[in-house]
Amino acid sequence: MPGIMVIHWLPEAAENVRDIYDIPQEVLVYGTDRLRAALDGMHPATKRYRAWCQDKQIARITHGNRYIEPAGTMSFLAAAMIIRKVGDIRLAGKFAYNEVTYTSYMLHDDDAGLNRVFSAMFGVTPDKADGLYTIPISRYLHLAAGLGASWGLINQICHTGLIYLNKSSYIRLIRDSAVLYLKNRIMKMQTLPSICIPDDIQEWCAAHVAQDYTTGDEPPCVTECCMIMNRGENLTHAGRLLVATYMIHAGADDDTISTLFVGAPDYNKTITSNQLRQIRSRGYDVPGCRWIQRNNICPGCNASHPTRYKKST
Repeated sequence: MPGIMVIHWLPEAAENVRDIYDIPQEVLVYGTDRLRAALDGMHPATKRYRAWCQDKQIARITHGNRYIEPAGTMSFLAAAMIIRKVGDIRLAGKFAYNEVTYTSYMLHDDDAGLNRVFSAMFGVTPDKADGLYTIPISRYLHLAAGLGASWGLINQICHTGLIYLNKSSYIRLIRDSAVLYLKNRIMKMQTLPSICIPDDIQEWCAAHVAQDYTTGDEPPCVTECCMIMNRGENLTHAGRLLVATYMIHAGADDDTISTLFVGAPDYNKTITSNQLRQIRSRGYDVPGCRWIQRNNICPGCNASHPTRYKKST
């Protein structure tokens, strides 16, 4: 589709659905499919999307790698309202991650588009110097709040009151910030009485989550990592490696371990299973406390190693 890409989760897209007080049943079907797509890690720019949506109603509102407007914005709104009605933060996280990942992919080589997203969300447009994107430190601190320790100032290039980011980091900052922004925005929405929650979505939300598959005797670092994913938040690679290696050491099978990762926004069962098999085949040890501290995933305890942790009685 020609023209500027419409980004459904930005305020500017509201013009497409202004003065709509009831969502047509057909659009609710589109929205439900769009939510299912998020659960399966699918969006129009993914290679498998065309085959995935072939027998689904949402195929009617896609053209190439884009959603057709205004039905695209309406289906986004319908999906968000279903999430809000069910009230599951994990579902909101998965949907937000899928939508923002789609936007990041489509705008990867479009500096003007990326800046448009950044400006719409945060009210400031980064400058560019020597191929790097610059953001005032005061503004950066506001953006990075709640995004995890990897975004701390100690890990960034700072000079004369500015943060300098390369293209990859800039896109990742937009993605991580936008996921948090969109997830919180969805959970504060008002919904419509006519919105119904499909049975399969209810079943997904009722599925067992991390705390059901841990014993309560795991070290605080493992417990905290599981809780992060259970809240629908992205866990760092280091955190995922810790959970996987610890649970393998504890004797859990791959199906049980995989369930711990279900709440993560980017969870994919096939990829997770393959990674677990790889970890087992390579015989990775459980990381030690210094490694855990260095990767900013240590909430603190008295153990000398995660495998030696004993719960206080």
